[in-house]
Amino acid sequence: MSHSGSDEKGLNIRDLPWIREKELHTLTEGRGLIVLPDYDVVLKQAKEVFEKARAVGGQTWKETKGFLKEDAVRDYLHALVVAYHELLRSATNTTVYCNYKDQNGNLCGSIMDIAVDATGVYYQCRLDRFSHVRPVP
Repeated sequence: MSHSGSDEKGLNIRDLPWIREKELHTLTEGRGLIVLPDYDVVLKQAKEVFEKARAVGGQTWKETKGFLKEDAVRDYLHALVVAYHELLRSATNTTVYCNYKDQNGNLCGSIMDIAVDATGVYYQCRLDRFSHVRPVP
């Protein structure tokens, strides 16, 4: 688990600059854990894709060979594929957030650490180390 890098990362999923409270459900539905790629990798890849998208400009998207072979569009598509691979590769260096919800449906969102004891290996929430526990998949 990576905790190095930018200070903006924080200790709660709500501290991430791209997380909106009203959209948290898209990350949490049906999942015991919220596993995100490494923060610094996300920022690096977002910058690359953003810059390539700007180069394409205000063009309308077309799925034609001519459009897809334009240099700026090729660069943009290449940046997307590289971003996918870099984010996938960063899965070995992820941050795991607690998906525990209280009786009112409020999400904990705190960072989870890997813990090991006689019962096995599991994720343990930094906020509540006894109640917010999930098995390592």
